Amino acid sequence: MIQMKTLPQPQPTRAAVASGARDDAAPIIAGACPFLDRNDARCASRFGLDRIDQMMEICLGAGVAGCFMHHRIRHEDAMATDSRLVTPTHDGHPLRLRPTGS
Repeated sequence: MIQMKTLPQPQPTRAAVASGARDDAAPIIAGACPFLDRNDARCASRFGLDRIDQMMEICLGAGVAGCFMHHRIRHEDAMATDSRLVTPTHDGHPLRLRPTGS
C-alpha cells in the first residue's frame, strides 16, 4: 500500500500580517523552497517519481535549509545584486566623482 504524505497548512507570518498581505499572496506551502518556481535545471533530478520522497522532504519541507542548491542559488542572487555598478550621470553624461573630506 502506498503511504501518502499530507502537506502542512500554511500559517500566516507576523510580517505578512503586519504588512497587510492578503492570504492569496502567502506561499502555498510554508517552508517551501523560494526557488521552486524558477525551473532551474540543476534541481530537475529531484522531480522524478523515483525521488518524490526527497522532493517532499527537501523542496517542500523543512529540509530546504540543508539543500546545497538552495544555498548556491541564494549566493548567486546575492552576488549578482551586489556586483552591479552604478555610474552617476547628468543630462546623459557620466559624472567624474572625486573624493571629498581629504
